Amino acid sequence: MSGVPQLPANTLFDVRLKKDQARQRAYNQILEQALQKVAHSATAPNQPTFVYFNVPAFVLGLPGLDLKDCIVYIVFQLRTQGYDVRYTYPNLLWISWAHHERQYLMEKNPIVQSMMPPKMAGPEKRRGASQVSLQQAATSTPNAGPALRAADYTPPAGFVETMERPSPYAKPRQSVRFSDAKDSLGNVLDELWKI
Repeated sequence: MSGVPQLPANTLFDVRLKKDQARQRAYNQILEQALQKVAHSATAPNQPTFVYFNVPAFVLGLPGLDLKDCIVYIVFQLRTQGYDVRYTYPNLLWISWAHHERQYLMEKNPIVQSMMPPKMAGPEKRRGASQVSLQQAATSTPNAGPALRAADYTPPAGFVETMERPSPYAKPRQSVRFSDAKDSLGNVLDELWKI
């Protein structure tokens, strides 16, 4: 029995595992280069909130790269860190953090924070009190009848004739009725109301 050749199944992927770990270390080094470029651009004054990054096809001293696999890995890692990433064939990445800038300005920027009005204490109490008063107002008139919709409202017949608009030729505090107007604008409005 000692002369029987053996190959345990759990050792089949040892070599492949070592190669994959080496490739992941190489991908992480390239990802670190991209993050350093982002950090440099973010700390420089008056810079846009995006960078372009060329994923290198090979790096001296690192094992051979599968460029597509490396790009997928880098894009995934950057997106999970909150960056907006766009890919352009064959190896160009656009990395943006502009969508975080508004959040920074509103929540963390000390200049903007000093201009914000102070927060009122106890807004829940005011909301609760207004709800109670509204409920009391609604229940205080039980014989008022059903509430009407705005679409059911019809203005009185004399409503249109009594509307007044300021005249460009009138003295201050004088107004002209639509039916009395002599200019074409007044006549057009008068015709619209008669239809």
